[in-house]
Amino acid sequence: MKKYIGIAGIALALAGIGAPTLGSAQEGQEGQERQEAAAEVRGPERYAGTYRFSQSRSTGQEIINQAIERDTEDLNFVIRGIARGKLEGKNPIVSTIDIAVRDGNIVIRLDGRRYTAPADGTRTTAIDPAGDEVGLTHAYRDGKIIQTFLFDGGQRRNVFSLRRSGILQYNVIVTADRLPGPVRYGLHYRPTH
Repeated sequence: MKKYIGIAGIALALAGIGAPTLGSAQEGQEGQERQEAAAEVRGPERYAGTYRFSQSRSTGQEIINQAIERDTEDLNFVIRGIARGKLEGKNPIVSTIDIAVRDGNIVIRLDGRRYTAPADGTRTTAIDPAGDEVGLTHAYRDGKIIQTFLFDGGQRRNVFSLRRSGILQYNVIVTADRLPGPVRYGLHYRPTH
């Protein structure tokens, strides 16, 4: 009998180790409600909303800079400096991402710059932040929104995916003929609702 009580006591003690506090239980409930609401909406519409960068600016910049350094490492040292400068200039931290779906189009605003394209991947054109005309596609595949900018000699792909917690994962993949491989990094955004 003593052995049984000892095991039961240990089991109860272990069960209590991971017991949530009132605050984390409340957060868990809110996260559960967001998950259930998102599960009810299928397709790219479940991404509709505004998201704000949730990491510190220094952490975000470090993530981007490390990706650029790592993925340009094999270039000639003269070309490497030029490539890094261009990549750093074209990969700023986006503070706010707005996503909407209207009339078969996915509308994505990156810090207020609006990009609209059909959700089926049909190519259209857009003006990039430097003022250049580029190809643009938006597609919804495997539960993710994929935004692709096509330019001479390369492309930039922004992949948006929602985590169960409601966090928007923003993955960037830049490829160019002059790069030895793709530059990849990911940042996190919280919903504003």
